[in-house]
Amino acid sequence: TNSSGWNEVTSVSQLQCIEDNGLGQNYVLTSDIDASGTQSWNNNNGFAPIGGQNSPFTGTVDGNGYTISNLHIDRKDTTGVGLFGFVKGGTIVDLGIENVDISGYSAVGGLVGLSKNDATVSGASATGVVDGNNMVGGLVGQHKDGTITLSFTDVDVTGRSNVQGTVGGLAGQNWGTVTKSKSSGDVS
Repeated sequence: TNSSGWNEVTSVSQLQCIEDNGLGQNYVLTSDIDASGTQSWNNNNGFAPIGGQNSPFTGTVDGNGYTISNLHIDRKDTTGVGLFGFVKGGTIVDLGIENVDISGYSAVGGLVGLSKNDATVSGASATGVVDGNNMVGGLVGQHKDGTITLSFTDVDVTGRSNVQGTVGGLAGQNWGTVTKSKSSGDVS
């Protein structure tokens, strides 16, 4: 914890421990994090998304302009998959994720699987590959009643839903506000 009361995150292990340290607390990255070792974690399912349907992330993460690279998640039967599985009213700012390889079933995103209740994503970026069935997005899988701003993606996104409006480069399904953001990469 730094002098401002924020929990400092310097490694992928500390990032994973947010689940145990408190989903409603404030965190700040103090360096770039290489998450390439996550491929073999949890019986090769990779990183366990932070926050779930019954225990969402409600705090704040300030990426401080740093990047998390090579994050791997392989949870093809899971809803709410991304670095953060479910963010409810929380805030994620100034965080980049590079070269992600993420797969899930529904509400799958490079940064956040499901965000709602005025969750805010600002100054975020993502590159890599995101794959799922429905509500699949390069940054956020399903975005409800919140804000995405000043963010961009260059992610190859693949979804298998035949429902229009559930696969996208930035957000798979959007019921919130998106401003000053852009997406590139292939979406299919």
